[in-house]
Amino acid sequence: MEEKNKDTAEHACTVNYGTGVLVLPQAAVAKFGSATKKDIMALLRRLAALQGWSDSAIAATFGTAADDTGDSTLPYWRGAGVISDDTADDAEARKPAKPQKLKKPEATLPTYTTEELSGILERRAETSAVIDECERMLGKMFSTSETAKVVGLIDYLGLDGEYIINLCAHCARIGKKSLRYVETVAFDLYDRGITSVEALDAHLRTIEESAKLEGKIRAMFGMDRDRALTTRERGFIDAWIGTFGYGLDEIAKAYEMTVNSTGKASLAYANAIMEAWNREGLKNSAEIDAYIAARSNEQSKKTVPEGTSFNTDEFFEAALRRSYGGDAAAPDIPVSTAGGKDGKVKR
Repeated sequence: MEEKNKDTAEHACTVNYGTGVLVLPQAAVAKFGSATKKDIMALLRRLAALQGWSDSAIAATFGTAADDTGDSTLPYWRGAGVISDDTADDAEARKPAKPQKLKKPEATLPTYTTEELSGILERRAETSAVIDECERMLGKMFSTSETAKVVGLIDYLGLDGEYIINLCAHCARIGKKSLRYVETVAFDLYDRGITSVEALDAHLRTIEESAKLEGKIRAMFGMDRDRALTTRERGFIDAWIGTFGYGLDEIAKAYEMTVNSTGKASLAYANAIMEAWNREGLKNSAEIDAYIAARSNEQSKKTVPEGTSFNTDEFFEAALRRSYGGDAAAPDIPVSTAGGKDGKVKR
């Protein structure tokens, strides 16, 4: 079967199709530049078998029959999303899947042989450079299986090399230097739609800033930084930072009020204060200071019997009763952060 190109006389040519044709998916052709020769031959054998070629024709054309090559896994093309295993016989199961904005992959990466990896790294200098940098970040030489994980993150999840390097750098900073950990985090981020370098960097900044703030909070409250937080402690700190949106200034203010009133660094007491601020809609130190000043001014106008202590702010006292349970006497929270008769803040 022949077909002539009649565009111009200069470019005229004849294509000899032999006894038939082999249809190639456009998605596969787009990957030929990064695929190894073995990858391409494996795909051609599989496509020929799917398009009705006999084993003898496949063997004559490609040197071996599809069933004799171990092509059933085809890790590169599965990872690239070109093929997937389909054992269903009914026509419905063979219909193309509906297009998705983001295809969620299986929770495991494809496997590669040593030969396949060697071919990939030889042909793809950028991928080789990514692996070198990740090794430097994690402080180790990768095994074959670890190298395969990095290649899989690039080919299977479609992550940019810079993305993987930045993720490895973050994991190294928090003391997690296992590539298995990096893989687990990468899948989690992918599932959450964090797939671009920009989105990853913004996400990591938020995480690392929160971690730094947590470290300062632990130091402030005299907590051993090597001790894991209890579930209750974690809940308090996460609420202060995440739910209430308070920074170190606001938390330090609550800490000072806690120590001035109780003589100790109680997370539960400080949490009750910040819960009260949050319910009142106070979002930052300026609003908190203004609120405290206004309440202090109101209290100063009241007649206080001689010999009694400074009256507790009713708002905070009610909030603390709710936090400490029912009608039980709530610990007093002063209106001001100042402690002692001289009005100086206790530290």
